[in-house]
Amino acid sequence: MDATEDLMRRAAAAAARVLADLWPDGRVVVHAEDVSALHFVVAAEHDGVVVRRTGEVMGSALWDSIDLGASEPFKLLDGARRTPDGNVSVELPARRFRGRPRPRRWTGDEVEKLSRQLNAIDTVVIGTRETFCRVCGFDEEDDRYFVGEPQYLICSCCESESGLDDWGPEEVGLARRAWIEGGRTWRYAEHRPAGWDPDAALAALPARWRDL
Repeated sequence: MDATEDLMRRAAAAAARVLADLWPDGRVVVHAEDVSALHFVVAAEHDGVVVRRTGEVMGSALWDSIDLGASEPFKLLDGARRTPDGNVSVELPARRFRGRPRPRRWTGDEVEKLSRQLNAIDTVVIGTRETFCRVCGFDEEDDRYFVGEPQYLICSCCESESGLDDWGPEEVGLARRAWIEGGRTWRYAEHRPAGWDPDAALAALPARWRDL
């Protein structure tokens, strides 16, 4: 493996890592479809939606092709457009290099930065929903987060409010410890499903929120 191909593999790994963040429920499958010294293609699949992220060593942009399956795009933002085959294409240019061409190799940092910008657009196009409580794992099937934005709902189980008590890992950890130390009691006992298992609910959370 030459140095250029090694760099492209690192770039592909960075793109795949960020692509996995598109869906917060942990059920996304991400894999590299093609990686060479000239380009990479990584793909993420979730409930019939497929996102392919592509970068070329001689290219000046990183782009996605989003196959929404039977779904319709939630909204098309700047950088996103419909393609003749019915998919949605999202493209972002690499940073500008004044007076000189961009380097002929992607860096991991550059790919990660552009990938996060792509994610922000893709999330709106896909309309990603997050219905589970990040603190206790209870899923009321109401949107606690929609396209990355909190809906400020209070959990019927642990009383945490989306966007306040669960914004990041530190907040989730604090709220979860308080809930556990309080005996994992329910705010609204009448909403507790028969046979609900708090340990199983926590174990089913995505690793980002589970392993705290």
